[in-house]
Amino acid sequence: MLRSLVRAPLFATVAIGALSLGIGATSALFSVIDGVLLRPLIYAESDQLVSLWSTQGSGATANEHLTPSYLDFVDWRAQGTSFQGMALARGEGLNVRRPEGTENVSAAAVTGGFFPMMRTAPLLGRTFSAEEERAGGAPVVVLKHATWQRLFGGDPRIVGRVLSTDVGPVTVIGVMPRAFDYPAWSASYIPIATAVHARAVLGKRDFRVDNRVIGRLAPGATAGGVASELAAIARRLAKEYPSSDSGIGLRATSLREETVGDIRPALIVLAGAVAAVLLIACANVANLTLVRGSTRARELAVRAALGASRVRIARLLLGESVAIALASGVIGLLLAWWGVRLLKLAAPPQLPRVADIALDLRVVGFTLVICLTSPVLFGLIPALRAARPDLADAMKQGSRGAGRGARDARLRAAFIVAQVALSLVLLVASGLLLKSFARLREVNPGYDPNGLVTLRLGPSEGKYDSPEKLLSFYTRLTERVAAIPGVRDVGLINHLPLSGSGVVTPVIVPDHPVPQGKEESALFRVVDEKYFAAVRQPVLRGRAFTAADMAPGSTALIVNASFAKRLWKNENPVGRRLVVFKQMGGRADFNQRVEGEVVGVVGDVRFTLADDASDDVYVPQPVNPWRSAFIVVRAKGDTAPVVRALRRAVMSIDADIPVAGATTVDGIISDKLADRRFSLTLLATFAAVALALASIGIYGVIAYGLTQRRHEIGVRAALGAPRSSLLALFVRQGVLLALLGVAVGVPLAALSTRLLGSMVFGVALLDPATFVTVALILLVVAALAAYLPARRMTRVDPVEALRAD
Repeated sequence: MLRSLVRAPLFATVAIGALSLGIGATSALFSVIDGVLLRPLIYAESDQLVSLWSTQGSGATANEHLTPSYLDFVDWRAQGTSFQGMALARGEGLNVRRPEGTENVSAAAVTGGFFPMMRTAPLLGRTFSAEEERAGGAPVVVLKHATWQRLFGGDPRIVGRVLSTDVGPVTVIGVMPRAFDYPAWSASYIPIATAVHARAVLGKRDFRVDNRVIGRLAPGATAGGVASELAAIARRLAKEYPSSDSGIGLRATSLREETVGDIRPALIVLAGAVAAVLLIACANVANLTLVRGSTRARELAVRAALGASRVRIARLLLGESVAIALASGVIGLLLAWWGVRLLKLAAPPQLPRVADIALDLRVVGFTLVICLTSPVLFGLIPALRAARPDLADAMKQGSRGAGRGARDARLRAAFIVAQVALSLVLLVASGLLLKSFARLREVNPGYDPNGLVTLRLGPSEGKYDSPEKLLSFYTRLTERVAAIPGVRDVGLINHLPLSGSGVVTPVIVPDHPVPQGKEESALFRVVDEKYFAAVRQPVLRGRAFTAADMAPGSTALIVNASFAKRLWKNENPVGRRLVVFKQMGGRADFNQRVEGEVVGVVGDVRFTLADDASDDVYVPQPVNPWRSAFIVVRAKGDTAPVVRALRRAVMSIDADIPVAGATTVDGIISDKLADRRFSLTLLATFAAVALALASIGIYGVIAYGLTQRRHEIGVRAALGAPRSSLLALFVRQGVLLALLGVAVGVPLAALSTRLLGSMVFGVALLDPATFVTVALILLVVAALAAYLPARRMTRVDPVEALRAD
């Protein structure tokens, strides 16, 4: 068995190479799917963990992920009988002073019982004690694994170290395991009872910002029972607190679904793509096996004449297939190991559970299953065909008697058609994603990102404990930054568009009264008077803010075009009255009414590139001073010197403010597209591999057919047939196979593109241009794959061709 493969090194090399590629790609992607989708979360009995969300509204405008208030959570925990436990995590900033400078270590301020409910032991040290979870407890922190590695180099003596922070000294008491990542946005954990920043908002029932609630279901709890109980709780709270809870619902989603829900469609599409590559590789090897079986007709006939049974001959050929598959599996695992490392390095920040992706025993077992089943895919039919030799025909044909008739030719053609069809499906999907990616890159964000630098700042609440101090800091900073060489404009905003952050305010339109709970809502954007000029966001009607508007008692408001049109249709909104509500977290005036007059309408911006324009209300910064803000700087030329100077400017005013996040807005936009770029790159790679395998298959079939027709070619040439007509004859065969593959592949692609769904933006799933372009590419590749062997064969001297046969 092995000796026969050694005697056919070209066949063995090509077969093992094609199959190794398919197995390696399949194993590498399975490691991603296993780590992200299939493997249980690190938390014990993780299927019992659910995230709880407030909801508001219904239909297209519904908000299904409204974060609850702390008092909502307290009532949920007290009234929920379907839960063993429930905990809240609130986002807090923790500025840690280090020799290299101050760094913001985002913290999840968690309620008592959070870690016991998660049922995961720390890697080092311990979690919070009951005393530390009470008001007045010792200030302590538990670090995430990544934070421990990044800031402290994985120092095993970290437990007990006292950190200097903006809220005073804090002691590190533990480090969590690598995969402990809830909530994903946090870098550390502190008890909520000792969180300085949280104290002012814990008693505000309508403060639904930066909170996450997680619960563990009680044994026997069902999805239907939990939903009914949560609906009943929401109704009771709406009745008891109509001013804050009217129209507020309650829902639960599994923690696994929340963790991987957004990435699941992309991984399913990629899994289908890599399965198609494996099938194409198997079809290619099956074709090679058929060809080799045909050339071994005399050998197999002799074996049969000497008494070898069909089962024994089939076993011999299947044994060769198994040997090829096992060798391919070993090489494929090496490729997968390299591929997994590459995938983890290239993975976008949005890809969850990256730490769980590994080439472990589960992946090795999966590869072994492929190695045991792939011989059936590519070796069974050729083995059964070769096990039934026509002894008389084979002996008459001698050692060159490779022809097994029209049935083998049809079978080989069928494999080629299948390869072309699957390649078309992958190429169409890649084409749609490529076109979608290009459309996203062309989306106008509503302002000019070119040459725009931004830095998010978070001044300490302890040092800047009044609106006056906060405003003074930002005034000094903008003046200092404006003096930097190379800076054209400077502005401030609380939440930069496309940054992924934002806060919603209810909006009351006095001339359009609506029932309570049915108010309009919009993103609450706080800006200074220079922001619109700095980002070049156009003012369409009225005016932008002026220095005169920058006063705590200002009544000037600005809305964006989409919101203005929705509220007042085609009427002029300038001069209309609006009521919004202060949204600054932690401030005593949170939710205080701000009644003002619309002085201008600005162009639309987007919350994400793939979304429609958001509804926005802009408020002067002194009216609602925002602690955490983005400073935006328009550079005259190269942005790199401005980034460095911007950091120095902040530190010159207050060295305790973290400045690590300075970047270009173009960079932010690029990061937002990272997940789509990742999916597109992988799918395009698989499609390119599929196209290469299909073209190799067409080349091989045409080349083999020409070898078998060498005598015919010699006769035609001797009788005066032009070389061009012979070339056209054989190229037509390759193109015909590709046409059949296209005919089969188009309906398959039309069905498969439905899986792309949310991955496609601005492109129809049945985009005619993409389908036609891909079909033409396949036909050109097929023509070239057929032309190369035909060109070589038609150059053979007719006399030599006739003498050889």
